[in-house]
Amino acid sequence: TVKGKTVVEIGTGPAAFFARKACMAGASHVYAIEANNASYHSAKEAVNKANLADKITLLKGFSTNVSLPDGVKADVLIYDAYGEIASLDGGPLVISDAWSRFLKEGAKTIPQKVSTFIAPLKGKEPFFESMDIPFDSRLYSVFGGSDSTNQLAEFQKIEDIDLSDSAAASNSDTFLSNNKNLEFKVTKAGLIQGLATYIQVDNSEA
Repeated sequence: TVKGKTVVEIGTGPAAFFARKACMAGASHVYAIEANNASYHSAKEAVNKANLADKITLLKGFSTNVSLPDGVKADVLIYDAYGEIASLDGGPLVISDAWSRFLKEGAKTIPQKVSTFIAPLKGKEPFFESMDIPFDSRLYSVFGGSDSTNQLAEFQKIEDIDLSDSAAASNSDTFLSNNKNLEFKVTKAGLIQGLATYIQVDNSEA
């Protein structure tokens, strides 16, 4: 996907992991964007240590506030900044902006699509007890699977974000609105005290 291509990565993180991987996979150049000051400087060290400073251009700031130099347009977008709900950290806004300013027509995205699933829970999750983390009665992410004994209904999909759909992303009003009503069939008795979520990433190409 990236061999010989120009890549833009949004949220490269302290290790510039995917930016470096893209270079290893043959990307011609990577523009790696990072808003966090400490992560930006750590990423710079990682890039220099890997001798990739000529291949990776680091840009500091939020992607919506920075521009690629000399009007460059990228062939591939890498975006991996997802919260407990995929859209929680403003992903749709970031992706819409990337399509309008950073990407060529027909560009590829990694991933192609990301979906969020949600289910009601009762009581405390053993995950929190084992990790000594206070139970959040509103929402938490499932790491390695939830204990089904506390799950009151089956997981349902609450959102789909199609990063690869440039036409949808260009209509920001539609792309950014994601209201959805869900009805859960409760299969066991219990007081709903929290919501479990997980995200599913689709890297397949259409």
